[in-house]
Amino acid sequence: MSFIEWFFSGAGTIVLGIVLKHMFKSDGSSQANSSVSLHENKAASQTIEEAEVTESQMVSVRMVEALKLLNSGRYQPYTVSDLAQFLDLKRVSELEEFITGQREPSFAFLELFASKLGLNYEWLTSGHSSPYRTTVKHRHFPEDYLGMIEEQGPESIYFVKCRDECCKMFIVLKHSDLKYSVCPMVWHISGHVGAGGSRQLHSFYKMLQRLHENNLYSRCYGVVLDEKKFHSLLNGEVFPRTVLRRRNIDYWFDDFSDIHHKYPIAERYRELHGEEFLRAQDIVRGFECDVA
Repeated sequence: MSFIEWFFSGAGTIVLGIVLKHMFKSDGSSQANSSVSLHENKAASQTIEEAEVTESQMVSVRMVEALKLLNSGRYQPYTVSDLAQFLDLKRVSELEEFITGQREPSFAFLELFASKLGLNYEWLTSGHSSPYRTTVKHRHFPEDYLGMIEEQGPESIYFVKCRDECCKMFIVLKHSDLKYSVCPMVWHISGHVGAGGSRQLHSFYKMLQRLHENNLYSRCYGVVLDEKKFHSLLNGEVFPRTVLRRRNIDYWFDDFSDIHHKYPIAERYRELHGEEFLRAQDIVRGFECDVA
C-alpha cells in the first residue's frame, strides 16, 4: 500500500487527525521535532500541552474528516488521486498539500470542494453545523421538488421512510457516487395527519405519477431506516451512501402508489407496511374520488 493509499485509509485519516490536532504549531518552532507515541499511557498523554491550531489547519482537519466519512464502510477507499481527478485538479499534490496543511486553500477551492462532495460549506470553513447538513430549501409539498429534480436529473431518487409510529419520510437525491443532497422537508405517511398533511399525502402520490410520466420512475428507490439512522441522514451527520445501502432498500413508495390495490401483493400491505400506511392510502383515494 502506498503512502497516499494509507493516507486515505481509516488508520491514515485517524492518525492525521491526531497529528493535526496535537502537533501543528503556529510558530513552527523546536517542538516540531518532538514525537508523540500513540501507545503512551493516559497519564503521560495528559502532560502534552494542547497545541494552538490555526483556522487554516482546522479546515485541513475537517477536509480529512470529510474524507473519512466518504470512505466509511468502503472496501476500497478513495485515494487522493481519485479525489483530485473528481475535482478536476491539475496536480494531485495540490490536494495533498491542502489536506496536510502545507498550503492554505483559497475560498474558491473550498467552495469547489464543498459543492462537488455535497458538503456543508459553513461546516467546512468554520466547523459550525454538520458535514452534510443540507442547503436545499424546505418545500411544503412533495410536488414542489419536482422542478428541481427534473432540472438536475439526479442518478437516483430515494424516498427515505422511518420505521416509527409516525412513518416520517423525506427525499434524497444522488448526483454522483460522491455527492448527494437531502430535501429536508419531512412528511408523514400516516392517517394521523390534519388537512395540510392530507394534502401533502396527495401531493406525494401526484409526484410519483409525474415521475412515471417523465421517465424518472426507474431511478426511484425506497429505503426504510431505524429512527437513529433516519435522523443522522436528515441532519447531515453521515455520508448518505453509508445508510442508503442495498439491504435497506424497500419499494414501499411503489406499493403506496397502488391506492386501488390492484397489485397482487396488495393483500399483504397491512403486514408489510402497517395500518397507518393503509389509512394514508385511504386519504389519497378520497382526494382522487373528489377529483373524479
